[in-house]
Amino acid sequence: MRYCIYCGKQIKENQKFCPYCGKSQEKSSSVPAENKNSGDRGTGKSEQGEQNNRGGKGSKKPLLIVIIIVIAALAVGAILVWKTGLPGDLSFDSDDQTESMEDDEDKSGDDSSDEDLSAEEEESTEEEEEAENGEYELTLDSEELTLTNSGEMKKISVTTTMEDDSEIVWTSSDEAVATVDEDGYVTAVSSGEAVITAECGTLSASCTVICDIEEEEEEGELISAESVKLENITASATSQLDDWNDKTYGPANLFDDDLSTAYVEGVDGVGVGEGLTISLKEDYYLDKIVWYPGYQASSDLLGKNGYPTELTFSFPDGTTVVSKVTGNINPGTGVAVSIPEGVTTNVIYVTIDAAVEGSKYDDTCISEMEIYGIGIE
Repeated sequence: MRYCIYCGKQIKENQKFCPYCGKSQEKSSSVPAENKNSGDRGTGKSEQGEQNNRGGKGSKKPLLIVIIIVIAALAVGAILVWKTGLPGDLSFDSDDQTESMEDDEDKSGDDSSDEDLSAEEEESTEEEEEAENGEYELTLDSEELTLTNSGEMKKISVTTTMEDDSEIVWTSSDEAVATVDEDGYVTAVSSGEAVITAECGTLSASCTVICDIEEEEEEGELISAESVKLENITASATSQLDDWNDKTYGPANLFDDDLSTAYVEGVDGVGVGEGLTISLKEDYYLDKIVWYPGYQASSDLLGKNGYPTELTFSFPDGTTVVSKVTGNINPGTGVAVSIPEGVTTNVIYVTIDAAVEGSKYDDTCISEMEIYGIGIE
């Protein structure tokens, strides 16, 4: 017996087409057990047999299995995600927590910086208030100063409880009477009265300078009719340049009345700190000293060699006088310094405080020195 492979109806063995559904029977000579069972059940419905052979309801089983596998995979994935954390930016781990804590610390640090800045501003305000309330002080060593000679120079010293690097600004109320430099050196200019003021922030202190200067005499005359240029002067130096050919550079050249010779210090550099000791034959009331900076034998030598820009003259009684070079130096240019009244001595100490080097040599030179005084009877 044969059955139609499509509708499941019983047909003859030699039939090539089903007399019920009309379909060719050449594809298969047997019918699945399910179709046989259907035939046995006698459904008699060709559509149902055709659906069974095409996998109608039976084909839903693989789909159900696929759905179950997908659901299981999703469940497993959910469990893994739950255990390992969320992916990407949504994950939460200890590093993120650490970064968050660091951010909080940074914010705390910023707050500390703001507090430090606020503390500094408060401290600055307190300093200003202290200065206004008199807790900081600025004082001068003299409240009044008298100068009797034009060009005479004296230093005013300042004491302050402000910071060491606080800048002191000096001013003169009348520079036609007296001037003051940045270091507090006051120089007499003409007769009169001027107020020298030192300022540091909100603090200030003043000194009254009285210049009682005699009328200047004609150029070339001595300051006093009794004052004379001293002779028989000897000198020694802390250093001197070695002699070269027939040239000598010792301190004796200072008192030979010859601008073509010069004393030249002998240390490396411009000789700041080097000094001279000048000896007079007896005690004199000193009047003034005129010195000639540089090697004044010629303009060429003057330019090539260095010269002092500041000298300090010291005396055994403690008196000191500072002499500075201002303006250009030419052959024959001398710098006069007045000696305070009452200085009596037979020895003078000279120190090079500052100097400039020449265009070719850094040797510091002084061509000549003249000392004027009054003999003691």
